[in-house]
Amino acid sequence: MRQLYYTMILLLSFSMSSFAQPKPLLTEGKKWECGSISNTESRPSVYYNIKVGEDTLVGNKACRKMYVEYTKVEPSDKYSLDDYKDYSFVAYEEDGRLYRYVDDIFDLYLDFNLKEGDELKFSCHGEVEPVEPDPNYKILKEDTITVRGREYRRLTPGYIDKPSAYWVEGIGTSREFFLTLYLVPTNGGNLYVTPIMLACYENGECIFTKDDFHTTATSVQSAKEDTKGECELYDIIGRKVSKPGKGKVYISKGKKHVAF
Repeated sequence: MRQLYYTMILLLSFSMSSFAQPKPLLTEGKKWECGSISNTESRPSVYYNIKVGEDTLVGNKACRKMYVEYTKVEPSDKYSLDDYKDYSFVAYEEDGRLYRYVDDIFDLYLDFNLKEGDELKFSCHGEVEPVEPDPNYKILKEDTITVRGREYRRLTPGYIDKPSAYWVEGIGTSREFFLTLYLVPTNGGNLYVTPIMLACYENGECIFTKDDFHTTATSVQSAKEDTKGECELYDIIGRKVSKPGKGKVYISKGKKHVAF
């Protein structure tokens, strides 16, 4: 009886907690196909892959080595791929926030803890003067989409009432990939090249494309329940679970529960 009492107290405490942790982005076997698309004839369009590499330690933080590999340049009759050298950088992810290690500091690049109406307090690394947040640049919308049988939370940042991109948990961003919290082109950034994500792969399987960012939203209820009305369960890293194990923590309807 005492064991059951403690279990119920624990279940209640998890049920009263906040929404589930955002799906991780830097997972094993993840790769993104990207392109820096030029809108002027004086600059080329460059295509490249970003891959999640091995674990690495920076200070006391467990980070990931990220590899950028150039694959194509257009127009090829005017520009050469030999002019672009592959490189790597270090990224760190914690509690839905993505950081990139630059000049001995961790710069915040993505924050999936933001909600609809939150201001985007972006940074601008390398600027002489700090950039003040613009109260008109915020998360305009928050919803859920289903792509290839997987459910994702989607955020739509924008300026006043005009969307500038899409952010999708576990996938990334539709443009300014790994540069999202920096100034976007329309707000004083690079006016000639627009970085976009073309596709996201997981262990060789394409799980998301640039067109999927525009998927029609599903309701919160339909995203969390199946057609029979039974609750779907997910483990703490977002994988769907069919048979819960006793004593383990699962997520259902945005809340944490303990199976017993």
